[in-house]
Amino acid sequence: MKKLKLILVTLLLTSLSAFSQNIELQDNIAYIDEIGYLKFEKIKKNSYIIRDIEDDSKLLKIKLVDAYNRIDKKTHQLPQVYSYRSKRKSKYEINIKTEHELIKFIYSKKLVPLKKYIKD
Repeated sequence: MKKLKLILVTLLLTSLSAFSQNIELQDNIAYIDEIGYLKFEKIKKNSYIIRDIEDDSKLLKIKLVDAYNRIDKKTHQLPQVYSYRSKRKSKYEINIKTEHELIKFIYSKKLVPLKKYIKD
């Protein structure tokens, strides 16, 4: 029984600290642990263009679509991601509320690789 409790506590603590990167947003550039990650541009209320930090080319177009959940009776914003490189559209079942959560989502799904550009 003690082993089971120890395993449950360990799993709980690791899940809470699974994403420990520091995300900063300055001048439409997202930094992860002071490394330049990507540029983002808000084009409409719930639409973003994600650009490469080096050559300013378009990488992704993300549209947050409102979806109503009948179980919890709430509206969630689910991302639809269009990749300019692969010319594919993907849908994800994750609720995104802020721009920080959007950057965290892109980073955790590895939609844009992290390049090593140190913040000036």
